[in-house]
Amino acid sequence: MKLLKDFLKTLTDAIYPINCINCGQEEVWVCKNCFDKIPQNTIHYCLNCKRQTILGEFCHDCAPSFYLDKVWIASDFQNKTINRLIKTYKYDFARDIAQSLGIFLFDFLKEQVIRQTKDFDIKKTIIIPIPLHNKRLRWRGFNQSEKLARFVADRLQIKIETVNLKRVKFRKTQASLNKEARIKNVQAAFSWQGPRLNQKNIILVDDVTTTGATLNECAKILKANGANKVWGLVLANG
Repeated sequence: MKLLKDFLKTLTDAIYPINCINCGQEEVWVCKNCFDKIPQNTIHYCLNCKRQTILGEFCHDCAPSFYLDKVWIASDFQNKTINRLIKTYKYDFARDIAQSLGIFLFDFLKEQVIRQTKDFDIKKTIIIPIPLHNKRLRWRGFNQSEKLARFVADRLQIKIETVNLKRVKFRKTQASLNKEARIKNVQAAFSWQGPRLNQKNIILVDDVTTTGATLNECAKILKANGANKVWGLVLANG
């Protein structure tokens, strides 16, 4: 088995040589110089209407339509480096990129959220990645959101839950759908199959969000099963 894995890795490296996706430096997916230039979002806004708010909370008008309490967006999908990193990570199966993206996501959470949130109680918080359906997991070979979530959870030294939130319906990918179709597409797609959450706060981790439909559907399920606050943490708004 190890020989097979080594052979497949050698073959993959030959077909997809590892170079910095921005400047071309060899043997790294993103060099330190390019990585350090990726800007963190310092201005936060309501995901729904894009009105500026405090730390990504929903504005007064939009909040009643969401189960999510806030969405923390680390960077801008228009930034070509973060855009290329995410696409290569997800669609070229370059799972090693998870470390660089995980570092960026953790640094953003620490600097832009935790340091500015007086009542952020890590002991009452659980990290949960957005789950993939088993069909898509078998195709990709890994859950990109889970790898990011594990990195952040390890750095924060808090619990990560990867078992009980299930994607029970196989649906189209959200990328090609408009806002209304995205909401409909994820309805009843998730279920919670674990014990009551007993007022725990949840950080839902995903790579990209556009309308927040997937995050919000998961938040709905989690709150129905006893969660207190549910926050979204994503790399970029696509």
